[in-house]
Parts: sequence; C-alpha cells; structure tokens
Amino acid sequence: MKIYNYDAFTRKFTSESIADVNPLDATDWLIPAFATKNAPTFETGFTPFYENNIWVLKPTVVPPALTLADLKTAKKAEISANFEQTIQQITAGYPPNEIASWSKQEQEARAFTAVALAPTPLIDALANTRGVPKATLAARIIAKADLFAGISGQLIGKRQGLEDSVRHRSETQA
Repeated sequence: MKIYNYDAFTRKFTSESIADVNPLDATDWLIPAFATKNAPTFETGFTPFYENNIWVLKPTVVPPALTLADLKTAKKAEISANFEQTIQQITAGYPPNEIASWSKQEQEARAFTAVALAPTPLIDALANTRGVPKATLAARIIAKADLFAGISGQLIGKRQGLEDSVRHRSETQA
C-alpha cells in the first residue's frame, strides 16, 4: 500500500513510500508516524500540507535567489566561525579574565628576561601566590606564549587564506 509522508514540524508533504504489512495481521498495514494513506493533490504553484487529517494546498514560497555578495558574506562568516571554534578549543579551560592577562604576562616575562630589575607586578604576584620562582614562571610564560603565537599564527593565516580564496574566486567569476 502506498503511503504519503509529511514533515513532523511543518506537516509539509515530503515523499511517498510503501507501507509494511503488519506481521501479526496480513490484512493490515503499518502506517508510521507522520504518514497517511490519504493521497495528496498536487497543483502547480502549491504545496500540500497535512492538517487536521486532510491535505491542504498552500501557495509555494520560493526563496529569493542568493546574490554573489550574500554567498561571499555567508562563506566568510562560516570561515570566521570555524576559526573561533578552533581557538576556543585551544583556550578551553582558561577563564576569560585569565586569557585577557596573557599579553601582560608575556610582556612582563620578556621584560624580566631582558632586565632582571624590570617592574613585573603581575608575574610577581603569580609567582609568589603559586610558590614558583619568578625566573621559572617567566620561562614557562614565554614558552607558552611562543607556542600559542605559532599555533594561532597558523590558524589566522589559514583563515585569511580562505577569505582571500573567497574574494579571488568571486572576482574571477564575476
């Protein structure tokens, strides 16, 4: 037996298929949820929706065609979102206020490494509170900053390269 499927949320016709026979009663058919044995009618410019156990024809809405500018904007947003998601995976586990201090930590660590008497109030407080020698902490901060700079540089370069690709392809296809 042919059945007609519709979307669970919108109730819009999606497809037709064949119902399975009930294994307990060969004269009965299994109609799954969001399907009916009632056939919809089709008319050009209209789409069938299953409402209150009947098919109702509604005018078909055709979305406006996307412009090249729309597609470029969407692709750039996707590229940026992927970049942000990757950076967030790298910085996961660090509170935002600590992340905000990273540049100051690096600045002070590099200053201390260059001149031992350079003022370093942030890393002084960090080292004292953690019970870590200031020189050890400064070396760790610099190592992590350099590692993060390399990784983020690769990711930023990739993002910029993808955006360049979107820009150049659209210019050559226009």
